[in-house]
Amino acid sequence: MDVVFEHQSNYILRCVEEKFAPSNKENPMITLSLEVVSPESMEVAGEEFNIAGTPIKYYQNVQTFDKGELDTEKTADNKRHLLALYTAFEIPVDENNFNAENPVLGFKGKVVYAELDNDQKTKRKSPTKDQLSKGIKEGDVLINPVTKKELKTNYPKIVQIFGPAPTDASKPY
Repeated sequence: MDVVFEHQSNYILRCVEEKFAPSNKENPMITLSLEVVSPESMEVAGEEFNIAGTPIKYYQNVQTFDKGELDTEKTADNKRHLLALYTAFEIPVDENNFNAENPVLGFKGKVVYAELDNDQKTKRKSPTKDQLSKGIKEGDVLINPVTKKELKTNYPKIVQIFGPAPTDASKPY
């Protein structure tokens, strides 16, 4: 059974990996791999589920290009979000000397409070050769053969990162 993450603002997350690399659209991006530290478990429909160690990805574009040209409006918005992320992780950055080609990292090992919500996605088959030739990148929706309902998967989604959390970041999950 998928765990549907409750929309709460008291989750504690630890950054276990950080990466600066191009996105699928070739925009420079910082990717953070985080894991749930607290709460360690959650009750769903009367059943207790361990959620400690649940992985969560966080993506933040550093710059946005459109057809090879820098989109200054989207890039300014990216910078605003990135500076808020640095502040939440207490990583000092000089916004006047910000280097988009080599942004500061330093997220790994840090622990923060975050607001999480549930993100539900429909499960799909791999696209067929015919679908790919037509530019369709997703296959048909997967259907439960018994109930005839679409199959869904739930993922935790970061809504907002607030700031540092006082916890034992060395506790493994």
